[in-house]
Amino acid sequence: MDDLIQSDYDIVIPGSICPVFGNVDTTFSNVIPCVKPGGFIILDDGYLPDDSELQNDVYLNRSAQANRLAPGRDHRRIPI
Repeated sequence: MDDLIQSDYDIVIPGSICPVFGNVDTTFSNVIPCVKPGGFIILDDGYLPDDSELQNDVYLNRSAQANRLAPGRDHRRIPI
């Protein structure tokens, strides 16, 4: 990430790359410094439906992923 200029981007879209950096936490620690103050990060990554019986170490269910990214916030938005 040394070649990226910190705080130079209005919007950063990590598209299905969270496992590339290890996990979503590592990805965000690398991406956040690249976004200008007041900018946006649009996470485009997979998650499992809340009612899924599947379990996966990489992909959490929707609620768990939302709580991990923004603890304590209202996550009832409709995914698009």
